[in-house]
Amino acid sequence: MSHPYGGRFHEKAVYESLQACGHDTKLHRLARLIQPERIRIGRGCIVDDFTVLFGGQGLTLGDRVHVSSFSSIVGGGRATLDSFAGLSAGCRLITGSEQYQGEGLTNPCIPDEFRAVERGTVILRKHALLFTNVIVFPDVTIGEGAVVAAGSIVAHDLDPWGIYRMKSDRLVRVRDRPRETILAMEAACVEKYGY
Repeated sequence: MSHPYGGRFHEKAVYESLQACGHDTKLHRLARLIQPERIRIGRGCIVDDFTVLFGGQGLTLGDRVHVSSFSSIVGGGRATLDSFAGLSAGCRLITGSEQYQGEGLTNPCIPDEFRAVERGTVILRKHALLFTNVIVFPDVTIGEGAVVAAGSIVAHDLDPWGIYRMKSDRLVRVRDRPRETILAMEAACVEKYGY
């Protein structure tokens, strides 16, 4: 079935309201999409219930991206999750933030002319994985294949293929499975399913 409309998934109109949506993507009924016309979702993605996706200046999910329950991508900036990236439960990708040093008043109830909001970009490269309750601040790129441990707060770019526990902002170790093995599995998946 191309789109499993109805039941526990959003209605056809929600899929059609997106800027783009690939086949076999499942948007659970209780997923909240804000500014869907600015959201592009690839093929074979799953967006679980109780998630919030804010289109902001542009949100792109590549193919086979999973956004788990209670995660959010908010802030009004840009976000890109490349193919095969994933957010575990409760992750927060923050693409914009109020300036709190007195540049403006701070909350979304204030008219724009009195606010000072800095918006940026969050990028998760292919095969990047954030475990439960990771927070990522604006203008951060998580490198290809990087894994971030549960409860981490990420304020700086992370190099590819590392495992990070952001209590000390240091690389814990390099992933055991070599990059080539994971990319070969990706190629086999794409060859078998076409994406």
